[in-house]
Amino acid sequence: MSFDRLVGQKDIKIRLSREYMGIPSHAVLFTGNEGIGKHEFAREYSKALLCSSPVASGGCGKCNNCIYFDANTHPDFIQVEAEKDKKNIKVDDIRDKVISDVKICPQISKRKVYLINADELNEEGQNALLKSLEEPPENIIFVLMCEDASRLLPTVCSRTNEFMLSAYSYSEIKSVISKINLTSDNKLSEDDLNFVANFSSGIIGRAIDLLSDTSFKETRTQLVDIITSIDQTGYAELLSSKLKFFEDNADNKEDILLMVLWIIGDLCILYKDRNSMHIKNQDCRDKLIMFLNRSKAINLNSLAKASASITLLERMLNVNVNYTLAISEMLLTLKKELGHD
Repeated sequence: MSFDRLVGQKDIKIRLSREYMGIPSHAVLFTGNEGIGKHEFAREYSKALLCSSPVASGGCGKCNNCIYFDANTHPDFIQVEAEKDKKNIKVDDIRDKVISDVKICPQISKRKVYLINADELNEEGQNALLKSLEEPPENIIFVLMCEDASRLLPTVCSRTNEFMLSAYSYSEIKSVISKINLTSDNKLSEDDLNFVANFSSGIIGRAIDLLSDTSFKETRTQLVDIITSIDQTGYAELLSSKLKFFEDNADNKEDILLMVLWIIGDLCILYKDRNSMHIKNQDCRDKLIMFLNRSKAINLNSLAKASASITLLERMLNVNVNYTLAISEMLLTLKKELGHD
């Protein structure tokens, strides 16, 4: 029932229940990284605000307000977002769907709730919304969502009660994706689930997306192969087919580089303890150990330099250095430090 279906964020849930069970703020702002669950929490909060008899966990789920809300037909719930393929909400939509509409009384609930994706409000749109935020009718509540409150005008933020969603724990994410995996046609192994839970960086939406990304595991496997065969890879192949792999995956370069960094990190751990259970790529343990056993010249210093080359690459890409050139430099450094040719 309502918030019970959402994992984590215990403190946020307690604060929200005080709002809808008491006298709610006229405007709230849900903030947090993309995929953290802002939309889900904002909708459940909106449902509780409209519910005839809300309970501690949110909307009752039985009254007409909850039934209409769940069917996406509640007349007192207005969702405002950008049109498909548009970056920003049109100012005219703010005027028509919000400014003009707030003057109309609720139809079946005691309140009207406006759910607005504030990430899609440019400065003009925020200014248009501001007067309604400053002087809302008593039965009007605004529920805004934004990745980072600093992107909004200070005058908008000052009129909202912010609820910042925090990163989820590994166990919380593992619990969610394990349940999804049970009903999946392409079930992942336990090792893959562990990797996804770790790689999601506490963002539950990211973990769910990775579950359905059929190319994710293949990409990780290819990266492990590139690193663990670098001692047997010639320079010509390194700067042709291996380089092409990184070029083909340029759109996902942040994920790619993080995976490479984790592979190097696993090599560091296994270098010190071949039996360690703390590596990220558990399913690739044998391949990583075989590489270390074969490459006798590898030491912690060379692994540290290999890791530093990836960090340097990330900094270079942030200042718009040529991607192909930067990747080439990284691969040559990895070859020098790990290949010992």
